[in-house]
Amino acid sequence: MKTSLLKLLTLSLFMFLVISCSKNQDVQPEIQIDGKNLTDCPAGTTCTYWFTENNIFSPNAPYGASDARMFYAQATTSIGTTTLSIETPRQVNSFSFNDEDIKNGKIKFDMGCAACYTAPFKLIGGSVKGINLSSRDTRPSGSVRWLIEAKVIREYIGSSVPVDTIYVKQYFYPIGY
Repeated sequence: MKTSLLKLLTLSLFMFLVISCSKNQDVQPEIQIDGKNLTDCPAGTTCTYWFTENNIFSPNAPYGASDARMFYAQATTSIGTTTLSIETPRQVNSFSFNDEDIKNGKIKFDMGCAACYTAPFKLIGGSVKGINLSSRDTRPSGSVRWLIEAKVIREYIGSSVPVDTIYVKQYFYPIGY
Protein backbone atom coordinates (compact mmCIF):
# COMPACT_ATOMS: atom_id res chain seq x y z
CA MET A 1 0.00 0.00 0.00
CA LYS A 2 2.82 2.39 0.92
CA THR A 3 4.58 1.65 -2.38
CA SER A 4 1.44 2.42 -4.40
CA LEU A 5 0.86 5.64 -2.47
CA LEU A 6 4.50 6.65 -2.93
CA LYS A 7 4.30 5.97 -6.69
CA LEU A 8 1.07 7.97 -6.95
CA LEU A 9 2.59 10.92 -5.05
CA THR A 10 5.75 10.80 -7.18
CA LEU A 11 3.73 10.71 -10.39
CA SER A 12 1.52 13.58 -9.17
CA LEU A 13 4.56 15.65 -8.22
CA PHE A 14 6.17 14.96 -11.60
CA MET A 15 2.99 15.99 -13.48
CA PHE A 16 2.68 19.13 -11.37
CA LEU A 17 6.28 20.12 -12.17
CA VAL A 18 5.89 19.46 -15.88
CA ILE A 19 2.69 21.52 -16.10
CA SER A 20 3.91 24.39 -13.92
CA CYS A 21 7.26 24.67 -15.71
CA SER A 22 5.92 24.71 -19.23
CA LYS A 23 6.25 28.10 -20.92
CA ASN A 24 3.52 29.94 -22.74
CA GLN A 25 4.72 29.96 -26.35
CA ASP A 26 2.21 32.69 -27.35
CA VAL A 27 3.82 35.45 -25.26
CA GLN A 28 6.05 37.65 -27.41
CA PRO A 29 8.99 39.45 -25.81
CA GLU A 30 8.68 43.22 -25.62
CA ILE A 31 10.56 44.92 -28.43
CA GLN A 32 13.31 47.23 -27.22
CA ILE A 33 15.00 49.95 -29.29
CA ASP A 34 16.97 52.80 -27.77
CA GLY A 35 16.94 56.26 -29.33
CA LYS A 36 20.74 56.48 -29.42
CA ASN A 37 23.02 56.36 -32.47
CA LEU A 38 20.40 57.32 -35.03
CA THR A 39 21.53 57.13 -38.65
CA ASP A 40 22.76 60.34 -40.24
CA CYS A 41 21.65 61.65 -43.59
CA PRO A 42 24.67 61.73 -45.95
CA ALA A 43 25.97 65.12 -47.10
CA GLY A 44 24.18 66.38 -50.22
CA THR A 45 21.14 64.18 -49.50
CA THR A 46 17.67 65.03 -48.24
CA CYS A 47 16.30 62.29 -45.99
CA THR A 48 12.69 61.87 -44.86
CA TYR A 49 11.22 59.29 -42.50
CA TRP A 50 7.44 59.11 -42.54
CA PHE A 51 4.45 56.79 -42.36
CA THR A 52 0.84 56.60 -43.44
CA GLU A 53 -1.99 54.76 -41.71
CA ASN A 54 -3.29 53.33 -44.99
CA ASN A 55 -1.35 51.58 -47.69
CA ILE A 56 -2.40 54.08 -50.32
CA PHE A 57 0.34 53.05 -52.74
CA SER A 58 -0.28 49.28 -52.93
CA PRO A 59 -3.98 48.39 -52.57
CA ASN A 60 -3.24 44.71 -53.30
CA ALA A 61 -0.64 44.43 -50.54
CA PRO A 62 -0.67 41.46 -48.12
CA TYR A 63 -2.59 43.28 -45.38
CA GLY A 64 -4.93 45.13 -47.76
CA ALA A 65 -5.05 48.86 -48.35
CA SER A 66 -7.10 49.74 -45.27
CA ASP A 67 -5.40 47.40 -42.79
CA ALA A 68 -1.77 48.31 -43.48
CA ARG A 69 0.51 50.95 -42.05
CA MET A 70 3.36 51.90 -44.37
CA PHE A 71 6.70 53.33 -43.26
CA TYR A 72 9.08 55.01 -45.72
CA ALA A 73 12.71 56.02 -45.36
CA GLN A 74 13.67 58.08 -48.39
CA ALA A 75 17.02 59.53 -49.42
CA THR A 76 16.97 61.98 -52.32
CA THR A 77 20.02 63.33 -54.15
CA SER A 78 20.40 65.33 -57.35
CA ILE A 79 20.47 62.07 -59.36
CA GLY A 80 17.66 60.06 -57.77
CA THR A 81 15.74 58.68 -54.82
CA THR A 82 16.08 55.48 -52.84
CA THR A 83 13.21 54.25 -50.68
CA LEU A 84 13.03 51.59 -48.00
CA SER A 85 9.35 50.75 -47.39
CA ILE A 86 8.02 48.65 -44.52
CA GLU A 87 4.48 47.28 -44.38
CA THR A 88 2.89 46.38 -41.05
CA PRO A 89 -0.63 45.61 -39.85
CA ARG A 90 -2.24 48.88 -38.75
CA GLN A 91 -3.53 47.61 -35.41
CA VAL A 92 -0.09 46.85 -33.88
CA ASN A 93 1.99 49.11 -31.62
CA SER A 94 5.22 47.24 -32.27
CA PHE A 95 6.56 44.85 -34.85
CA SER A 96 9.54 42.67 -35.60
CA PHE A 97 10.44 41.14 -38.97
CA ASN A 98 13.05 38.48 -39.70
CA ASP A 99 14.73 37.00 -42.79
CA GLU A 100 11.57 35.19 -43.92
CA ASP A 101 9.40 38.30 -43.59
CA ILE A 102 11.92 40.27 -45.64
CA LYS A 103 12.11 37.57 -48.32
CA ASN A 104 8.28 37.47 -48.41
CA GLY A 105 8.01 41.14 -49.38
CA LYS A 106 7.05 42.97 -46.18
CA ILE A 107 10.11 45.15 -46.77
CA LYS A 108 10.97 46.69 -50.14
CA PHE A 109 13.91 48.74 -51.38
CA ASP A 110 13.56 50.81 -54.53
CA MET A 111 15.97 53.02 -56.44
CA GLY A 112 14.65 55.64 -58.83
CA CYS A 113 17.17 57.28 -61.10
CA ALA A 114 16.82 58.43 -64.68
CA ALA A 115 20.50 57.91 -65.55
CA CYS A 116 21.37 54.90 -63.39
CA TYR A 117 22.26 51.55 -64.90
CA THR A 118 22.24 49.05 -62.07
CA ALA A 119 21.78 45.32 -61.98
CA PRO A 120 18.50 44.15 -60.42
CA PHE A 121 18.75 43.00 -56.83
CA LYS A 122 16.62 41.32 -54.19
CA LEU A 123 16.40 41.56 -50.42
CA ILE A 124 17.68 38.36 -48.82
CA GLY A 125 17.45 38.90 -45.08
CA GLY A 126 18.09 41.00 -42.05
CA SER A 127 15.88 42.29 -39.29
CA VAL A 128 13.44 45.16 -38.90
CA LYS A 129 11.75 46.22 -35.68
CA GLY A 130 9.68 49.19 -34.65
CA ILE A 131 7.82 50.59 -31.66
CA ASN A 132 5.10 53.20 -31.38
CA LEU A 133 6.37 55.83 -28.95
CA SER A 134 3.14 57.82 -28.59
CA SER A 135 2.20 56.16 -25.29
CA ARG A 136 5.74 56.65 -23.93
CA ASP A 137 6.32 60.19 -25.20
CA THR A 138 6.26 63.34 -23.16
CA ARG A 139 5.53 65.24 -26.37
CA PRO A 140 2.21 67.05 -26.95
CA SER A 141 -0.84 64.86 -27.30
CA GLY A 142 -1.70 63.85 -30.83
CA SER A 143 1.91 63.75 -32.00
CA VAL A 144 2.53 60.16 -32.99
CA ARG A 145 5.99 58.89 -33.75
CA TRP A 146 7.63 55.52 -34.24
CA LEU A 147 11.22 54.44 -33.67
CA ILE A 148 12.38 51.92 -36.27
CA GLU A 149 15.63 50.02 -36.62
CA ALA A 150 16.16 48.20 -39.91
CA LYS A 151 19.12 46.16 -41.12
CA VAL A 152 18.35 44.75 -44.56
CA ILE A 153 20.74 42.72 -46.72
CA ARG A 154 20.50 42.67 -50.51
CA GLU A 155 22.18 40.79 -53.33
CA TYR A 156 22.09 40.93 -57.12
CA ILE A 157 19.56 38.59 -58.71
CA GLY A 158 21.42 35.51 -59.95
CA SER A 159 24.20 35.95 -57.39
CA SER A 160 24.61 34.35 -54.01
CA VAL A 161 26.92 37.03 -52.65
CA PRO A 162 25.41 39.88 -50.60
CA VAL A 163 25.99 43.30 -52.18
CA ASP A 164 25.48 45.48 -49.12
CA THR A 165 23.51 46.08 -45.96
CA ILE A 166 21.05 48.94 -45.67
CA TYR A 167 20.86 50.26 -42.12
CA VAL A 168 18.31 52.77 -40.84
CA LYS A 169 17.63 53.70 -37.24
CA GLN A 170 15.40 56.74 -37.03
CA TYR A 171 12.17 58.33 -35.80
CA PHE A 172 9.25 58.17 -38.25
CA TYR A 173 6.45 60.75 -38.25
CA PRO A 174 3.00 60.85 -39.92
CA ILE A 175 3.00 62.09 -43.50
CA GLY A 176 2.67 65.88 -43.55
CA TYR A 177 4.04 66.27 -40.00
